[in-house]
Amino acid sequence: MSRRALQGASATLLLGLFAAVALAQSDGPSTRLARTFPDLFPASTLADAALGGELGVRLLAPTDAQAALGLQANDIVLRVGGHPVDSAAWEESAAPPAGTSAVSGPGFLVVWRAVPGERPVLSPAVLGRRVTDEFVALPDSQWAPMRLAVMLANQQTLVDPGGGVLLLPAADFDPDLWLQRANPLPRISEVAISAVADAIVRRTSIPPETVTDELAAARQHLAQRQYLEAGERARRAMVGAVVSPELRADGTTLVEASRVYASALQEQQRSQAQLLSPEPNFAFVVEGMINRIQEFIPQKTLLAVESSTGGVFLAGVRVRAPTTVPVLSDLFLLVEYGVVKNSFEASDTGGEALSTTLQQISFEVLYRPRVASRLKPFLRGGVGIFPFTAKVPCSDENAIDELEVGALLGGGIDFLRVPSLHLRCSVAGSYRIVHSKFLPEEAPLLESCSNANVTLEDGFYDFDLDGWQVGLMLTFDL
Repeated sequence: MSRRALQGASATLLLGLFAAVALAQSDGPSTRLARTFPDLFPASTLADAALGGELGVRLLAPTDAQAALGLQANDIVLRVGGHPVDSAAWEESAAPPAGTSAVSGPGFLVVWRAVPGERPVLSPAVLGRRVTDEFVALPDSQWAPMRLAVMLANQQTLVDPGGGVLLLPAADFDPDLWLQRANPLPRISEVAISAVADAIVRRTSIPPETVTDELAAARQHLAQRQYLEAGERARRAMVGAVVSPELRADGTTLVEASRVYASALQEQQRSQAQLLSPEPNFAFVVEGMINRIQEFIPQKTLLAVESSTGGVFLAGVRVRAPTTVPVLSDLFLLVEYGVVKNSFEASDTGGEALSTTLQQISFEVLYRPRVASRLKPFLRGGVGIFPFTAKVPCSDENAIDELEVGALLGGGIDFLRVPSLHLRCSVAGSYRIVHSKFLPEEAPLLESCSNANVTLEDGFYDFDLDGWQVGLMLTFDL
């Protein structure tokens, strides 16, 4: 082929490309919209625009007629009267009937509007939880699939790419109208709903089910007072009922799932309020414990004896601090009286060397922080008056009869509450610090009757009854 012929062919090809581009531009969405509704959409105010894989019509400078419909600059019109503006059959489907006004002919417009400003970047799972909470807060007469679908889509697309869909002219949200004119939503909105639905399923380790099975499981958990599980299943059922366009025509599943979700939220809030409410000002307390005194190492040694395990029984009253000041209102005074019994064997001879009876009159401060859990921890600590006696095998008389002041430090945790019985059950424990020092003449039977070696330190008997006491605490609230 000659150079001249090649140049001619190239020129012909370029002209063809320019013609194709011109033809494409002349037949784009903005051109077709202006041709169909010339009075409302003058060509000079329009430009083609792409949004998430769809073509639309961007408004450059809205006219008064466009502004009257609620349109703004840079709005992208995606559908007119329910018909996509990028449809090849646009003019056949969207053109107004002969004899009608082109200005009123378009009806409702599905519009994408960018929202300027900074927004918090929230994960789809967080957005889904927020939207479902806002949705069930609406009157149940407004629980419509299209409303939830639009709420989910717009909340997600507001984060990225920073906009959402609306139906113009603006009016009160009409789910039926949205269903007719905007379902399915633009692709970018449908993708956003799917992303939220997937994130809600993946946020927990609960195995996913079908929408029907999720709703059935939610009802079962609600009946069993498992409110967190019921809420999670019901939320999945809600979003699953609107995740695809074909499911949005029937709102029965959504309404039922929303009711279960609302009930789970209400019961969970009521349960938490009950858990966080101040405890009664007055209560009776009973404790049954196991007491353990080590073999006096590193405690002071009175006798060469083995470790001792004994029983403890305590009973008393608990009074709450009369204040509403935080922290202080969670303080209680616990006053108890009880008996601690132990028996010691001699480490050298193996026979019984000593048996003790320790009375406990204690004054403790309990700190019971309010937590939204059935397992409620608490701390305890205070002082005690400890009269104690001890007997040796060879005599029925008390070999020791002393009264000492000591201390108690410990804590515990509630594991069961029975409101109908006003009963709280707790595992509780404390470490008792009791030290006694007395002269030999105050306890003559220790040396004469004990079958274990007795030691003196600086002319005194030095005796510790320090030890752990752990067991069950029953609190009867009044």
